[in-house]
Amino acid sequence: MPLERRYQKPVVVRSRRMFRPHFLLIFALLLPLGLQAHNLRIGELLPSVSVADQGELLYQNNEFSYNPWNSARLGGKFHLIQLIAARTSASQMNAALMASIKHANLPHHYYQTTTIIEGDNYLFSSDLHVHNWLENTKKMSPLDQLVFDKPGNVRKTWQLRARNSAIVVVDVHGRVRYIKEGALTLAEIHQVADLLHCLLADSTATNSTETNSTVTDSIATDSAATDITVTNSAANGIADNPSV
Repeated sequence: MPLERRYQKPVVVRSRRMFRPHFLLIFALLLPLGLQAHNLRIGELLPSVSVADQGELLYQNNEFSYNPWNSARLGGKFHLIQLIAARTSASQMNAALMASIKHANLPHHYYQTTTIIEGDNYLFSSDLHVHNWLENTKKMSPLDQLVFDKPGNVRKTWQLRARNSAIVVVDVHGRVRYIKEGALTLAEIHQVADLLHCLLADSTATNSTETNSTVTDSIATDSAATDITVTNSAANGIADNPSV
């Protein structure tokens, strides 16, 4: 046998089938990115969703209990909805906004804050940490609506990203007026504050001008002054709580 033929390197024939697994892998990795767009549309009704497992936390007669929750209960008031994963990183994303809204002390007759804790992807070893955080928050803000969505029904129905934070504003008719996933910038915090001013003005249009102007001035001052000053204190306050 000739020497050059003996040491000839084998020829590797690559067919198209050999590249197919790589193509399928890339497609599988990119596919979820296209499915992460939420289905909330500005001006349209909030998609109906219910939470039967756990649900809304109630605090009556010094005792806590849970009731099934449905998004239909949001009607009659305008709401700022904060949906967060039960992770410290998610809870810190919009801490400055939530502290500003709380400090503005919006009238409960027209407005309510709704916080939905999504427990489908949380890192805690048990539900106890989540329940402790919810109970402490309920005691500090008894007028806020707190919902523990253990199976993640709300996030899945609204097609929001997992392990994240989302801010949704709905008017008294249940129509979406604002939606943002992730941390809001200072400009976006001002945008939400301005929107709440408008919704409050619409809600109080049939009441005295004095009441309306007093509350609106209070919110305007807070939205301009607390956006920056609350940022560190709000984040530190949540970070100091290991239960979040």
